[in-house]
Amino acid sequence: MIYYFKGHVLETKTTRDTELMACPLCGPQRRPDHQHLKTLKVNKKSKYAYCYHCTEGGHLTTPGEELEKSEKRESKGVASHFRRPVFDTNKTKLSDELVKYFVEKRCIPQKVLIDLKVTEVERYLPDVKKKVKCIGFNYFVDGELVNTKYRDLEKHFAMEAGAEQVPYNIDSAKEPNYVYVVEGEPDAMSVIAAGFPSVISVPNGANTNLSWLDPFVESHFENKEIIYIAVDNDRKGMILCDELVRRFGRSVCRIVKFGEGCKDANDHLVKYGAESLRIYLKLPQMLPLEGVFSVCDVIDNYRLIYEKGVTTGLSTGFANLDNYLRFVLGKLCVVTGEPTAGKSEFVDMLVTNMYMNHDWRTAYFSPENMPIEEAYCKISEKMIGKKLEQGITTEEEYEESVRFLDENIFTIIPKEDFTIESILNKATDLIRRNGIKALVIDPYNCVEHRLGKFERETSYINQFLDKLTKYAEKHRILIILVAHPTKQDDDSKSKSKQLKMYDIYGSSHFYNKADFGLAVSRDENNDLTTIHILKVKTKNLGKKGKVQFIFNTVNGRYTPYETETMDHLGKFRSSLFDNSNWFKKKEGMIDATAKVQAIAFEEDEEREVPF
Repeated sequence: MIYYFKGHVLETKTTRDTELMACPLCGPQRRPDHQHLKTLKVNKKSKYAYCYHCTEGGHLTTPGEELEKSEKRESKGVASHFRRPVFDTNKTKLSDELVKYFVEKRCIPQKVLIDLKVTEVERYLPDVKKKVKCIGFNYFVDGELVNTKYRDLEKHFAMEAGAEQVPYNIDSAKEPNYVYVVEGEPDAMSVIAAGFPSVISVPNGANTNLSWLDPFVESHFENKEIIYIAVDNDRKGMILCDELVRRFGRSVCRIVKFGEGCKDANDHLVKYGAESLRIYLKLPQMLPLEGVFSVCDVIDNYRLIYEKGVTTGLSTGFANLDNYLRFVLGKLCVVTGEPTAGKSEFVDMLVTNMYMNHDWRTAYFSPENMPIEEAYCKISEKMIGKKLEQGITTEEEYEESVRFLDENIFTIIPKEDFTIESILNKATDLIRRNGIKALVIDPYNCVEHRLGKFERETSYINQFLDKLTKYAEKHRILIILVAHPTKQDDDSKSKSKQLKMYDIYGSSHFYNKADFGLAVSRDENNDLTTIHILKVKTKNLGKKGKVQFIFNTVNGRYTPYETETMDHLGKFRSSLFDNSNWFKKKEGMIDATAKVQAIAFEEDEEREVPF
């Protein structure tokens, strides 16, 4: 049988469902005596191949499928993933009124407007349902126009439909060894006016979804010696600043503060002038020394507690569980449970919920849940709401699952070894490149543990957990560690005993070091899954207790158990299961968020556009 795999032809030799063969991707690059080693596993049933040496994987297509794709291209043409506008040089001729506004009101030199190719256009805006005069802020990548933001007098705005979300002025950041990051086009112009041309503006205001950054991490930011964070001096700006520092790393980031009474770079330029702004931009604040703090180092967050109270954390996606537990970044959650109780399934459910509610991306180190494609299948079924199988799942739903997994779920399989150091090194790369916010290590015993010659296991576990807690806090990531309990006796008394975190094999430190502790149990008689909340270190994030769920065997989702969900025979009413497509639900949530962002557009209300 012939298959196509990443541009290469594979010819299988047997009739078995799976077959090993030499990898066409890494084989030719290996030394001669290793080039023909069979490291590529081909699964004909799932049409997926994975190489255990280079860790490359992908879907297989048959010659017939390739021919069908080719015919579709010829008949319809290949549609671009993004729609790009066409740049009209005639629109760069700005009216005197607009130039006067920028020069006199915003203190932006005319040359900056010309260099950034600011345009003046008449544009239909959905919010006002008519054509109005607008400023056009044009977004270029490698000199090609990819998006435009249009603004009118009443601060309504619109972007090109279906266009890419990219940073404003991103081309300026490619070569220099520094870059300033600001929160609006006028602020980027102000930094340029002060003499620093390498500056970008975030494309969608102050929020923590930095997916726009992913394509540019290696090409535009790997070479940076210093990244200056110069976002707005308000609550949303602080949250954005924290996320940028988390993504770029503390060692290269510097924080810019503006003069008294100034929220952003353009405020400072207007109030104090270009030379003063230049001085402030050249003298950013160093981030605090790690391990040494005063209240002034955390004064903004301290003020937030005073104004808003201590954080109560983020929803887990389950109303019943939220009463006892809410997650925050920078913590360690230990999950234990009986064999076959569904520890991994429930962790997958939490990961899915955190994506749905908070856009969290997650990395897994989970050698027990192999092959990788089957682990991905379990997560995608929770999103699709049905079994991932041709005839049950549509082609569109399948493609949605591929995009979701590719952008949000990552698997760590270090080439060198499975030590915790190698796992965390890969996690650091994923934080920087993809912005993951959760790391699942499932289970503890699959990590390669290297004890010293005379080192006791309890001492080693203590140091191991210290590494996890310090890493989670430093990188502001939630680590979920699945750990098996000690083997229980087969007698009924042992089986009825409620698991505690002290029952985890190896050491009581699993309880002592964890911020959150969960135990999963399942009653096979009534098919109820119970989540025991055994530890919540800080009272503002929850308390001890237990909640119950019904497991949906159709799609792997968990539904909170309530007495009214049971029928007269004590069976769960299957009609209450949620089998809907959550990709559609997520699209609705994104649309609603976009409308809120449109209303709360970042520019000051006092500033007026001159038409």
